[in-house]
Amino acid sequence: MISFIKGTVYSKSEGQIVVECNNLGYLLYISDNDLAIGDEVFIHTYQHVREDEISLFGFLETLDRELFLMLITVKGVGPKTANNILAKANAKEISNAISNADINYLKKLPGIGAKSAQQIILDLKQKLVADTPTSSNSALDDALSGLKSLGIAPAELNIVKAQLKNKVMSTDEYLKAGLKLINQRKGG
Repeated sequence: MISFIKGTVYSKSEGQIVVECNNLGYLLYISDNDLAIGDEVFIHTYQHVREDEISLFGFLETLDRELFLMLITVKGVGPKTANNILAKANAKEISNAISNADINYLKKLPGIGAKSAQQIILDLKQKLVADTPTSSNSALDDALSGLKSLGIAPAELNIVKAQLKNKVMSTDEYLKAGLKLINQRKGG
């Protein structure tokens, strides 16, 4: 699997670019096409393999790639639809719409109707809120990742995050406080 490509933009057209890397040209479907020919780029990729096609999708930000990977797990949302969604809105706006169950916002995105919007919210709301760091507090985000790796449910992680987000602590202190909160909620 190709995880990233570092090279020079060789050509571009609507929704895609060719990146030259070591004398090879890689065609990438990309939502952010503000790139110019000759730009040096580092692009995170997703390689989609089907029976009749192998496609590369490119992302300038890891958050865009992570949201794309979540979107394609939703029934009825394929890689091209997910790429078109990211072309019309940034990952933070989409994440907020999913977290707030904003069906009307999602319906405005290309390829998304009412049923698809509901399915996206149903499938991703809990996962997205727990997986996507929305604060600028990296110590809290690291602690939440640690708690997640211990098997703590997304709903519990959201409660911990809400209760600790305004406190200033180290990662270890956040972990201890989070475990204490979870233990108290379970009656321990």
